[in-house]
Amino acid sequence: MSEALLNQAALALRQGDVGKAEHCCREVLKRDPRNFEACDALAVILSQGGRLAEAANFFEHALMLNPQDAITRASYGDVLRASGRHAEAVEQYDRALATQPDFAEAILSRASALCAAGRPSEALEGL
Repeated sequence: MSEALLNQAALALRQGDVGKAEHCCREVLKRDPRNFEACDALAVILSQGGRLAEAANFFEHALMLNPQDAITRASYGDVLRASGRHAEAVEQYDRALATQPDFAEAILSRASALCAAGRPSEALEGL
């Protein structure tokens, strides 16, 4: 059942129906609060919709379920950076890079967060 709902969410996103995609993810989480894929997908949907605080909560939950997922960790960093929480974002990018050292997006996002935090020399060192 969860897989079918996640497939419906993916299809809804491809068709531009963000509301249906969000609904499907929430339905999965009602049935299975430990479903990493639904939690991660919902966090991405919320972040793309500008609902950053809610997205951050779902990214945190997803990372409790799968702390080694570098992409989810970097996406959480992106939400923190967009929220002006630059130091926390740097921590998330560092953790993503500890898992996947060649993750180019995390390297660049980390540098951006460091610059925003007033630490440009550290940003340059990491590039």
